[in-house]
Amino acid sequence: MAVDSRYGRAWTTAVRVTAAGWAGVAALQSPRLPLALLVLSLGAVGGLLLGTGPWAAGSPTRRYAAGALRAAACVLVVVGIGHHLEAGVATVTLLAATSPVVLGRITRLLHG
Repeated sequence: MAVDSRYGRAWTTAVRVTAAGWAGVAALQSPRLPLALLVLSLGAVGGLLLGTGPWAAGSPTRRYAAGALRAAACVLVVVGIGHHLEAGVATVTLLAATSPVVLGRITRLLHG
């Protein structure tokens, strides 16, 4: 299955909604100041690391901001999953198992 298929778009939407839910859990169940410091500091470093690469386009400021936002979102999701580890691992496993890329590889393996 191609990632640009209807299933791929639905799966991407499900991943984004799930990530927003885990970020919400992090925001609601974590002390505000330590969470803010963690998100801001790792987001700043993430802007340097994730704002470069072949996918990065635009001005350096836009690339940095996009990288910082990606890193901050990842930090929030990981902290949210950390509050409810069993549910988080089950969610990540379910999403990984239904990924269009994973399903495409399994299909290619089965059909030679």
